Amino acid sequence: MPGRVIKMLHKEISHKQFQIDSLDGLRGFAALIVVLSHTSNSGMYFIPFLDLRGIGKSGVFLFFILSSFLLTLPLLDKGNKILTAPVMIHYWQRRFFRIYPLYILYLILGLMTTSVFSSFFGKTNFGIPFSLNFYDFIHHIFLLDGKGVTWSIAVEFKFYFILPFFALSIVYISSYGIGATALFFLTSLILSQIVFPESFSVSDDSRLLPYMPIFIIGMFLAYFQKIINERVALKNYLKLY
Repeated sequence: MPGRVIKMLHKEISHKQFQIDSLDGLRGFAALIVVLSHTSNSGMYFIPFLDLRGIGKSGVFLFFILSSFLLTLPLLDKGNKILTAPVMIHYWQRRFFRIYPLYILYLILGLMTTSVFSSFFGKTNFGIPFSLNFYDFIHHIFLLDGKGVTWSIAVEFKFYFILPFFALSIVYISSYGIGATALFFLTSLILSQIVFPESFSVSDDSRLLPYMPIFIIGMFLAYFQKIINERVALKNYLKLY
């Protein structure tokens, strides 16, 4: 019985219903932006003198929008069942195992190499991929801090916690029409800036609130895509009769 449940869970989270192939190319483009930015920061230029330092964050923002869009779309399809146990098990199974195991190994590597370089080579505050003490390690595990590229992981994972509640709100508000839903998103954008203005953010901020407008835009695009999907499905259905 447990094996059958796990198999059913895996089958559902791997469903191709919401696969949009063109977005895979867009994710690849976002990754390329980040890579080119980091290599330029290190003085490596794939094209001579093409300095792309500073563009990396735009790639991360694109990832945030894509992540918000792709995660919101299947949740909206669940309707008012979003917060039920089966849906949440499916949701968290995929979210946790796609990120956290590799993330923990990445942090362990930093923790161990920092200790080795300090104990055997006398180098302090040095590690691969970055220096990390046990205090910082715990803070990273609980998403309280971000160092190097890990700030974006902290932001992304914090978004996972609020997304189901946000998606359920969209489901209920959408029953009052497109105008009410658009007003909900506009209000959310305004409130996010009132509660945490962009001017309060810092470089590579690991807090979620500075980036909420980006995630809200992704959720709005998912809602818009759902409307398109429903109209296409209705049109195809009517063609049969």
